[in-house]
Amino acid sequence: MPHTPQSLIPLSAGTEIIPSILLPLVRPVRARQVIRFRPDELRLMMSTQAHSVMVRRPDSPPRELTIAHRFDQDDMNRRWDYYIKHRPIVDVACDEELPMGTVLELSLGFVSDSQKDRLNLSGLDWSGQWLALTPEGEVEDKPVSEPAVIRVQPGSATSLRAWLHADGRVVANHFDQVGNPTDAPEEAVDWVLRGPDHAMEDGVFTTGTPASTLVKPPGVIQRVSVIDQAGRLATTNALPRTRAGENIYFGEFHWHSELSSDGDRPLRDALASARDELGLDFAGPADHMGDDGVYSFGTAEQQAEIMRDAERPGRFVGLPGVEWSARYGHANTYTDCYDRLLRMVEATSKGFTEHPKRDGVYPWDALIQGVESVGAPHAILIPHHTNTDSYERGGVLKPEDGRPYWAPMTFPRPADQTWIRAFEIHQGRGSFESETPDPAWRGDVGGYGSSFHSALMRGYRMGVTGGTDNHQGWPSRSGWPSHFGDGSPLGLTAVIADELTTESVFSGLYQRHTYATTGVRIVADVTMNGSPMGSELRLGPDEAREMNIRLHGTADWAAVEVISAGVVIDSLDVPRHCQDFEATWQDHRPGRPCTDIYYYLRARQVDGHCLWCSPFWIDLA
Repeated sequence: MPHTPQSLIPLSAGTEIIPSILLPLVRPVRARQVIRFRPDELRLMMSTQAHSVMVRRPDSPPRELTIAHRFDQDDMNRRWDYYIKHRPIVDVACDEELPMGTVLELSLGFVSDSQKDRLNLSGLDWSGQWLALTPEGEVEDKPVSEPAVIRVQPGSATSLRAWLHADGRVVANHFDQVGNPTDAPEEAVDWVLRGPDHAMEDGVFTTGTPASTLVKPPGVIQRVSVIDQAGRLATTNALPRTRAGENIYFGEFHWHSELSSDGDRPLRDALASARDELGLDFAGPADHMGDDGVYSFGTAEQQAEIMRDAERPGRFVGLPGVEWSARYGHANTYTDCYDRLLRMVEATSKGFTEHPKRDGVYPWDALIQGVESVGAPHAILIPHHTNTDSYERGGVLKPEDGRPYWAPMTFPRPADQTWIRAFEIHQGRGSFESETPDPAWRGDVGGYGSSFHSALMRGYRMGVTGGTDNHQGWPSRSGWPSHFGDGSPLGLTAVIADELTTESVFSGLYQRHTYATTGVRIVADVTMNGSPMGSELRLGPDEAREMNIRLHGTADWAAVEVISAGVVIDSLDVPRHCQDFEATWQDHRPGRPCTDIYYYLRARQVDGHCLWCSPFWIDLA
């Protein structure tokens, strides 16, 4: 959006105060007319509240205008559709005519500390301008001011983070106080590597962002420390490989870009951050697709083109997908190549024509029609935030019936084991593992009958993924109030795959060779009878069920538990100050179930970060 230089307002992420917005009128405003400051992005409205609007003219003292209406979260919850459409940060009544050139000063504050988190993500332009309203409350054709652009920019470097990849690359980057990637002072970007034997090696990092080198770790557990010239220190995760030599790749593929009506960042910028600043192996948006097969601000063809351009063979790949939302459930569909993405979108859109929504309930036939058009094993359907509703989270109700705007998932019955093969167990709204809220495992809500445990009980066989549902175009980062409060990543999916290609990563996802974390790069190597997580095994009643466990954390372990039939059947002994945990576990119960039973491992670190592994299923041979 074009803007005059004086309308560009820099906002440093993490700031406590939003600078006042001063905009001159570009045409007169009539006496008794109401004018509105309306942003182009929802997030600016939902994160801020108008304190005052002042009239500033050189020929008279400043004076305050009367606020007729200002954004209020409770009012938005009652009139969600109105606020989504009109985006009124503030309406003010002009008691007398304001001539062209009059400067209006808008003072904004954060609605709350939790909403301020939404403005802490850098690289965003939040724009808005003054519009005149008709007596009927409609917006006149011509705005009465130029747009103002609040540009969120990172702060100065306060920390260093580093990641070790499956191919031995170390990637490091500087971050500001709220977790934004940022440039360090030029004199601080010479690097040194320190291996586990504390021997110092000269780094061959390049200066700038990102900085990387190739190391040859000899063992599975080895971590590497990176130190910059300013003394900032970061230690990587363990080498992400299994004991059998399989690669583990980390990525995040449930976030939104400007293609969505409520997304805020260009897709190209988001992918560049995932690749170059956050060190992810793979990423992909899940933007809100309309039932007609078109995004609010773009097409699947444009998405595919941008994602292809962002890929770097062997270093970063995309995962093509879209989100389909309904009142009684939100789900994403993914596939293993961009041509199939276009085919899947076209078929799903056609399915919505043939099977329209009724009362916001998913026409599952339409979604299944979309993935079937691609065929197994090239497509998958993943539900998310299944076990909560918008009233419990924010009090958001549909005014026409007083029921939640979005509600718990209605899983198809009988259980679909062909296409619904994964479940987003953790995201920005918390974890949806169980019906019983459990803050220790990030479960804040529950009891709706749509949790991971409830779906497994109904016969679904789903692996797990972790995401964010970030709407600001920042893969793996929090667009929600974080449990951790330190700018940490919020959700990640780890995929065991042969190589770093879209096809191979998707194959690992489809086969359920996955685990989820709350954003940290835990290396989990868990097998049952030698089979990888997500496997289905056929065993006799007396055959051993042996789980081999190796966990290499980013902090010491606090709890390691085995779950079956929705309950903890064993809590393993964890030594104190143990960051690398190894154990062998067997189900020795004499009356253990013989068929259609699952087991999975979950673990929690002392810093609160959690891990969930995809289950193993046992059937009677």
